[in-house]
Order: sequence, then structure tokens, then C-alpha cells
Amino acid sequence: MPSGGGLYLTIWCKNFEDREELYKYERNSELDGSLLKGKINEPFLSGFISMTYKESTDYDPNSSANQFRSAFGLNQVGSMTIKVSMYANHYPLNDALKLFGAVQGKGAQTVK
Repeated sequence: MPSGGGLYLTIWCKNFEDREELYKYERNSELDGSLLKGKINEPFLSGFISMTYKESTDYDPNSSANQFRSAFGLNQVGSMTIKVSMYANHYPLNDALKLFGAVQGKGAQTVK
């Protein structure tokens, strides 16, 4: 829930007792990570966990271009360069299919 100032506030389901459709937290359970061992693509997972992000900006309010733009009431400009170690990497399809039915009775199951 937004709480103002761009921050978020966590409100647990059990605190919504007055809303019957939101009071369904009893059957939730935590996933045991060992159940997915050998089914998750290890190189993809390690790349995702160790993903890096770098950005650099170049903005000079006193540059001739920005002085010119400012004189005409236009927005000033700058540039930003972003580098990430993992971007739009697709999860391998064959490995994605292994996740169907990985945990019996939980999540997506294989079609019979």
C-alpha cells in the first residue's frame, strides 16, 4: 500500500479481517529451496543473483547548449549511460519446462 512520500507500507493479510476476500492467508506456505535443486538453471540463477548495475551521468548546466536552451526557456539536457551485466536474458525454454510440477500441488503443474 502506498503510504505517501513514495514509500510503501506492508500490511499483512491477517490485518484485513473486515475484508472476507482478503482474509485467505492460512494455507500459504514457504517454499523449501531444496525442492528446486537440479531444476533451476544454475548459470542463469547465479548471473541473476550477482547482477551488477552501473550508471554515469553527464550534465553541465553551464555548457553552451544548456545556456542557449535556458535563454529560450527550454529544458536543459544531459546524458546518462547505464551498464548492466544481465539485460533481457531469456530463461532457457527446456529449463523452464522442468519447473512445471517441480513442487507437487504448488504452483504451475504439468498438463495431463
